[in-house]
Amino acid sequence: MAGKSKRLTQKQKNANRETKKRLQAEGILPPDKKKLNRKKFIDDTINEWRNREYSPIWDVYLAEAALIISARTDRKYNVSLEAVGAAKVLKMALKVKEFEDKVREEGRTKYTYQEKIDYLRDTFQA
Repeated sequence: MAGKSKRLTQKQKNANRETKKRLQAEGILPPDKKKLNRKKFIDDTINEWRNREYSPIWDVYLAEAALIISARTDRKYNVSLEAVGAAKVLKMALKVKEFEDKVREEGRTKYTYQEKIDYLRDTFQA
């Protein structure tokens, strides 16, 4: 049975760091990725989405994109957080339709935003 591996010494860590930098300089390893600014990414994407040219085909593209992302896994085939988020978007769309059908069956044409949020709460918290 293999034992627990020992921690690297500072000398080994520095050697690994230097090796990585050298391999990146030679083009063998790709450069480090910049950390994603999530808020800016979301804001930019929402603005781009709102300013797109309207066409009914966007419904198809949106559904396909959500299905593609919901199938994402890592190298060990574990489900990614992005896949869970995409599945939540699909589930939310189903629940919104369900809520609006329920309101229509009750013979109402108006509802409060809070009613809708309360109905969707379990999906938000899933």
